[in-house]
Amino acid sequence: MTKKQLKAMPGNHGIATTENREVIQELREIKSDIREVKKFLIINKLAEKDKKRNKEIAEWDRIQEEDEKNLTKVRRGEVYLIRFDPLKKGKFKKVVKNTEIKDPHPAVAISNDIQNQKNSRITVVPLTHTLKPFYESWEVYSNFNHQKGKVMCDQVKNIDKKRIIKHLGKLDPKTMKEVESKILDSLELIKSLANEQLLLELARRIKDKEID
Repeated sequence: MTKKQLKAMPGNHGIATTENREVIQELREIKSDIREVKKFLIINKLAEKDKKRNKEIAEWDRIQEEDEKNLTKVRRGEVYLIRFDPLKKGKFKKVVKNTEIKDPHPAVAISNDIQNQKNSRITVVPLTHTLKPFYESWEVYSNFNHQKGKVMCDQVKNIDKKRIIKHLGKLDPKTMKEVESKILDSLELIKSLANEQLLLELARRIKDKEID
């Protein structure tokens, strides 16, 4: 009897059909298992991505919070590296010309500490390592961090704290006093103050030991 004849027999045909169904069912189960494994892997991969993303967000928030804390810690007489280029549409664009201070430069905070802590803006005076030309009427020699330079007291600027890049150190008291004097002279503030105000300011400086 040939194979063709055997397949044509009713009994054998039923056995083959049953076997085929079992194989098909097994294949379906395998495919289902594969789908579940893929689904599990995808979910795990997404979970890992979310975990990594959440970790990055948390780190970013921590840095932002730390930066905000540091910005509120600005102190009078402290020197900071400041980005002086004007802010335009979210980016710093170099449009400062001529002799105005530009690019990142160190600057000393001269605003009072109440303003420095509570206001989003502070008042600073820039420093530079360029010594010449030197204008005695409105500039002061400095040796900040053991580097020769000068303080440009004619370029008093109000800036947003977000322009602060980092803290550099503190200006020595002697140089700070000279800076204050030059600013008062250059803006002719002494002439505008009444004698009573001058005496009060003098008393404050003596009390705070700013004057020996």
